[in-house]
Amino acid sequence: AIARVKTVQTDCCPSECLPESEANLYEELRQRSLAGFAQARSSDEGRRRGRARQTAEGVVVALEAPWLPEDDAMIEAMEESDGPPRVVELPLKVGWTWISY
Repeated sequence: AIARVKTVQTDCCPSECLPESEANLYEELRQRSLAGFAQARSSDEGRRRGRARQTAEGVVVALEAPWLPEDDAMIEAMEESDGPPRVVELPLKVGWTWISY
């Protein structure tokens, strides 16, 4: 299943389609997003690859860094400053699950 985010899709670059103030905000948010991904990926937690561990059933599980192919697609989309915005579809069960009792 895929989560859908309401987006406005256009065939032009935001700097050409949006008023200047909105185009500037779009660019600022794009840059902040890239910086956030870079900071997360370079953090100790983001680079951590856990040691293999054995489950109660005897299965050996190797832990990997917490990055998904969708993360790579989002970074690739944000690295493109020219052209129309791209939509990255996310699986429904992506991210942290918050349970409150």
